[in-house]
Amino acid sequence: MDTLKTVALIGCLLGVAFTMLEITIPGDKLKGHVKTVMSKVMLIAILTPFVKEGLVFAVSSDIDASELSQTEDLQKSIDDFYIKETEGKIIESLNAYLLKDGLETDNLCIVTEIDEYNFLEVKKISLKANEKDFEKIEILLKSLVGDKVVIEFPE
Repeated sequence: MDTLKTVALIGCLLGVAFTMLEITIPGDKLKGHVKTVMSKVMLIAILTPFVKEGLVFAVSSDIDASELSQTEDLQKSIDDFYIKETEGKIIESLNAYLLKDGLETDNLCIVTEIDEYNFLEVKKISLKANEKDFEKIEILLKSLVGDKVVIEFPE
């Protein structure tokens, strides 16, 4: 608690001091440089009490394995929800781009996967469309989502 009080005090004092210093800067050319230096000094000053005394987080040893599993289940549910929402938005956007170019489709579905960087990657697009528009649709979709995506036109 003393560490947080120290950080708050340092932040307030440096904030006031830097405001006064900023008022006295003579020209606009130096303002950017001085602000950069001031922000680095502020960052170092605020982090120093934590580094000096160390961060200590007490974790209760009474945590039950079932509580962890419930937390993991909740996180999985939240992740699944956001993935489905994002997939829905992607489908809406793809349909809008296709309609904008006068290409009508039905049952546009996508298959996504989370890559190693935790990005949602479109792996496969499946849709029904007029056979004469297949090539145009494929070119447009690949330009939007990348060349690696598989595009299928089921019967």
